[in-house]
Amino acid sequence: MKRLVIKTVSLLLLLAFSANTCCYGLATLPASQNPIAKREIEAALQRTQVRYAESEDAIRLLNANNASCLLLSSGKYLVTKEVAESDLKLLRAIIHEDIEAIMQIIAKEDRHKYQGIKELILKYFPPSKDNKLPIDLYINHTVERAFEWLSLLEDRIIVKGEIPPEEAAFISAITPIIMANKHNYFTEEFWDFKVRGKKIRDALNNGIVFYSVASSVKIERIPKVIFFDIDGVLLTIPPDRYDIFAQALLPYGVKIAPDKLREIVYGGDDRMNRARRGKIAPEEIIDNINEELKKFGLEEDLTLEQFCELHSKGRKTYSRLFPVLTELKQKGMRFGVISDRSVVDAVYIKRMLEQNFPEIFDDEELLFFSCDLHMTKDEQALFHHVEDIAKKKFGIQPKEMLFIDDNEKNVASACAADMAGKQYNLLVIMTQTKTIFWKYWKAITGVYLPLTTSPFRYLRLRWMRRVSQTS
Repeated sequence: MKRLVIKTVSLLLLLAFSANTCCYGLATLPASQNPIAKREIEAALQRTQVRYAESEDAIRLLNANNASCLLLSSGKYLVTKEVAESDLKLLRAIIHEDIEAIMQIIAKEDRHKYQGIKELILKYFPPSKDNKLPIDLYINHTVERAFEWLSLLEDRIIVKGEIPPEEAAFISAITPIIMANKHNYFTEEFWDFKVRGKKIRDALNNGIVFYSVASSVKIERIPKVIFFDIDGVLLTIPPDRYDIFAQALLPYGVKIAPDKLREIVYGGDDRMNRARRGKIAPEEIIDNINEELKKFGLEEDLTLEQFCELHSKGRKTYSRLFPVLTELKQKGMRFGVISDRSVVDAVYIKRMLEQNFPEIFDDEELLFFSCDLHMTKDEQALFHHVEDIAKKKFGIQPKEMLFIDDNEKNVASACAADMAGKQYNLLVIMTQTKTIFWKYWKAITGVYLPLTTSPFRYLRLRWMRRVSQTS
């Protein structure tokens, strides 16, 4: 009887194991063993940290940085629609940005470790003759390129066969070098996304500003004058500005679609180019706009003043700048404007500066508008002209000037004319806390602002601003 029971149990166990073995090949692999399932789960987790580039400002920011993904100062990621739709592209893009941030943190906090990584890369993967990146950026890019794939391989989110042929040879060559230095240089922050994320968050909270390749120009000295662009830097421009404008025109009898209104105001490339270069009278532009708006019910012609007021609705000045600029102004720094403006809104912009930044932009000689100079910011001649004026009037050399713009091409144009340049966009900076925002300005200008972290001082400066506007 005992033998019969043993045989029966053995037979049942054998059948169970046989069934499990037979079925295993037909069943879907559990997520812990299935790369595709792991990829979907990981991508879903990462999407909670993603902002999609839908607005014009967001798309412009990515284009200016020649990037499909950017790490924002809030710790979230701005990605293109194409990247967001692919799990693998999304994970690679996020790892790329994370490793860039980690390399910049190491460069700031552990120069010995960074130097060791640098020597390794230069020894085994020296830059080609046509490389145009500065050496540190080349080192960072090479490490990022490697970990885009190695991190996914390590976590079994992909298999080697999924690596494109053009990248496979590079990964095969660099893998043994990285693995041999896993415990001294390429430590856990390179491999563990949780450790990496915490390190990046801590760095952001401590005021570290991460720069992309597009904004890698270094400021060699503290500037004596800072020139600002207007839209996207001093002013926020809402994506639905023409919806707001169209609503504002309703009391004047105008019923018009926002897109059509924009088309009328813009007037085509030729008219806009002439307006920005001051080659057309503002009265002529307003007459043309009034004639077009009459087709949509305009009851009485708009004056230039009325048009500027209605057209500017929705625009807001970035008020956080005021206490910072006030502090810098007290330390002797000067401020100016370099902006592509049409002849129509240049007057409004000057009034906006007076009202919202009292005594900040008070040097008339440092306010440069394309319509007055008959040149635009894509021309180096404009920046040379600005440099000549600043040098003659104030004795300031080009290297002592800083130009801040949200468009990388304009920054490049300024740098080509020997001026320092920085790319800055409200989309990135608006998400920061006040303290980190001021630390950002310390990083960008080189000036320490010890008093601006006081909330009482901030409130006092806000009160001073309101008093100056009402007096």
